[in-house]
Amino acid sequence: MTRPSGSAAGDFERLWQQDRLADVRDFLARAGGLPLAELVTVLAVDRRQRWSRGEKVRSEDYLRSWPSLAADNRALELICGEFQLRESLGEAPSVEEYVQRFPAYAGRLRQQIELYRGLATAGEVRPTGEAAADSSLPTDSAPGPPAAGRAWPAIPEYEILGMLGRGAMSVVFRARQTGLNRLVALKIIPGGAYANPTTLARFQLEAQTLAALQHPNIVQVYAAGRHEDNLFCALEFVEGGDLAQRIASTPQPARQAAQLSKVLAAAIDCVHRRGIIHRDLKPANVLLTAQGVPKISDFGLAKRPDFSQTQSGDVVGTPSYMAPEQAGGHTHEIGPATDVYALGAILYEMLTGRPPVESKSWPDALHQIRHVPPLPPSRLQPRLPRDLETICLKCLQKDPGRRYASAAALADDLEAFLGGEPIAGRRDGPWAHIAGWIRSRPTLAAMLAAAAAAAMGLLVGAVWYSPLAVGGAAVLSLLAATGWYNVRLQSALRELDAQQVLAQRSMERVRLLLEATQRLMDVPGPDAMLRLLSQTAARMANAERATIFLVDRARGELWSKVVLEENLETIRVPLGVGVAGAVATTGDIVNIADAYADPRFNAEIDRATGFRTRNLLTFPMKAVDGRVLGVFQLLNKRSGTFDAEDVGLLGALASSAATALERAQSYPSPASGEASGAACPPLSGGAASSGAAAPTLAASARRTDFI
Repeated sequence: MTRPSGSAAGDFERLWQQDRLADVRDFLARAGGLPLAELVTVLAVDRRQRWSRGEKVRSEDYLRSWPSLAADNRALELICGEFQLRESLGEAPSVEEYVQRFPAYAGRLRQQIELYRGLATAGEVRPTGEAAADSSLPTDSAPGPPAAGRAWPAIPEYEILGMLGRGAMSVVFRARQTGLNRLVALKIIPGGAYANPTTLARFQLEAQTLAALQHPNIVQVYAAGRHEDNLFCALEFVEGGDLAQRIASTPQPARQAAQLSKVLAAAIDCVHRRGIIHRDLKPANVLLTAQGVPKISDFGLAKRPDFSQTQSGDVVGTPSYMAPEQAGGHTHEIGPATDVYALGAILYEMLTGRPPVESKSWPDALHQIRHVPPLPPSRLQPRLPRDLETICLKCLQKDPGRRYASAAALADDLEAFLGGEPIAGRRDGPWAHIAGWIRSRPTLAAMLAAAAAAAMGLLVGAVWYSPLAVGGAAVLSLLAATGWYNVRLQSALRELDAQQVLAQRSMERVRLLLEATQRLMDVPGPDAMLRLLSQTAARMANAERATIFLVDRARGELWSKVVLEENLETIRVPLGVGVAGAVATTGDIVNIADAYADPRFNAEIDRATGFRTRNLLTFPMKAVDGRVLGVFQLLNKRSGTFDAEDVGLLGALASSAATALERAQSYPSPASGEASGAACPPLSGGAASSGAAAPTLAASARRTDFI
């Protein structure tokens, strides 16, 4: 087999050609950590050479020794390579044999083998993997230019620049769409005209699903079609690699992992609201832009209400991120909770550097997925925040009903964690653990219950026949007292845990304050300052929205920035008018627990915009000499009402902002109605502040977002 000069596979091939019985484990140990794609090619060389010498090593042997291949879905490539090798040696392997050996890949195995046979019969391509001398497309280990005498597939209006990667059925190229002069990821099924109906349907499903999902954190599709015998789909080019490459077995910072998971959960909630279940969420399917923005890709296994490509009993997905109902082939049970489980598995890997399930064989992986609780992340990373671990483990519950009810609920809990607020998810108590143990070991539980009943019966019977019954009763009393003491001890430990959680939340909020204070010293202008303060204040207080006003003494007004439809504009509130205007004049703190029960609250804007204000906190931003430089106004705490701790921490943030403002010698207020720069994305998703004055009501009646 021709291999690139200098590649690991080429070096290993040369060892065999020199009549040296190469040991693949020793070779790989000397080669160091190889990319999984290159690892597969080295193993392909090893298997081909051993089979040619009568040593028929099986795919299972390789997967047991290198379980990471299964986690990355490279197992399918290795398995199909064995099938092709056997056919090239004159054997007649059956698809059913491989489906029985590898049930986790049943659907995709059928597709890939049928596609391979169809293409080979049509003469479009020669067999790939161990059975090929070369290929019409480069292998993963050679993503550079095509081999001599070969050419990239030709698709009109696209200039192929190189290969990004290949999967079981398709190859993805980096290409330029010549008409629009933009880079795209061009996904091609070579010889797709000969693919079986399931493969064609899956390709069409992915294109249609992506076309229906317009979201900034989902890869966009630009075009799809067919040219000659090739099916193609032009996708958004995401240049920063994928999340699996970023993790690379290395734990990520906890807050960074939580923030990224929150973004993914919000995007998947958008998918679920359209009735679509992804079913193959994993780090390799989360692409990253150069700025680190995540984008979910690969909807080829998606479940849609208007399309079904699996039957009951089919197992689809990637084992390390597969929910129990998915691993069991219970198609009718697959729903939003299935994707919530996968999001939890991704969060688990970001926190620990490894997926929650690692196994060398499919039967063992299936047992772990369905019956073995994942190792708590804190066992691997002891300094993890307790609430974040709770969120992660709630996602990974075996029973779908015990996970978050929706991806949106998961996103809300992650937002609460990031803001230092109490989370909705709760750790299982001792009775829940006992119930889970009984469900996982029903036979043993029944035996223990029967033994306990028998022991009690013997003891009761002994009362009638033996004076030793008194001693037995004393022992039982001692045991009962021990049990009572244990309950009290557990209660004390739970109280200690609760205090620890509160301390961790406070630390998170203080960390937010310190980060914001440091960044305030470098803000370039008023827009950046208002944006930073509103984001930080909302997160620290876990509020739905925060508006920061600055005082314009010359005009007798407060002013801030707001997104009106698509333009960033200035809004103004006269001093002394509304809650915010009054606070700017008096310098008092106004904390309204029930907005509609307080006469100071102006409900006119709520009625005009449809927004419902539940509670609000408004307080001044004062200079060292006591002058009011601005006003913070926060609306709708997500849980409960604003309290003294909120006031204290936000007051510290306001003091830091006042210092930064004075250092900048104050920012001039823009002219009334003047647009300030380009439009910016919404930050708080709601209507104008309820403390605004009546003159701003007409503008506020449109959809607005304060920064």
